[in-house]
Amino acid sequence: MEDYFENFKETKLKLLKNKDMREHIKNVVEKALNCGNPKYGYIKYKCISCNEEYIHGFSCKSKFCTKCGRMYSINWAEKQSQNMLNVKHCHSVFTIPEELRNYFYRKRTILKDLQDAVYQVISYYYNKKVKGDHEVGFIAVLHTFGSDLKWNPHVHALFTEGGIDRE
Repeated sequence: MEDYFENFKETKLKLLKNKDMREHIKNVVEKALNCGNPKYGYIKYKCISCNEEYIHGFSCKSKFCTKCGRMYSINWAEKQSQNMLNVKHCHSVFTIPEELRNYFYRKRTILKDLQDAVYQVISYYYNKKVKGDHEVGFIAVLHTFGSDLKWNPHVHALFTEGGIDRE
């Protein structure tokens, strides 16, 4: 990741027309780059038999970090699976055209509207498909970057293959 950060910053500056990158982005990346570095805190273990010492650097606990973020995702998924109904689910990804991405970049407050719109689409579909008064089980996660670290807002939706009777 360290090798690509400078290139990432240059690409972002071109996208932002040479304006500064948001400080939050720099901080998150630098935090992840320093994950496990004893310079930023550590715990030391010492064997009382042989006096051998082992230093373990503290983790950054950032969702962006490849190591810490993976653990966050695993823990989140485990928690969600305990709350889900034991039925079949579908996974879909909803994205927006590339031409609209900068609009969402400049108006981040509407990202929640994107997530809400996905719920409305799924609910509309199930209200038309399933007879009766039903509600679909739904979990949505908003991602703002693709795997190539380019700005690409999209919503991952996990929803039941059927509705929950409201009565």
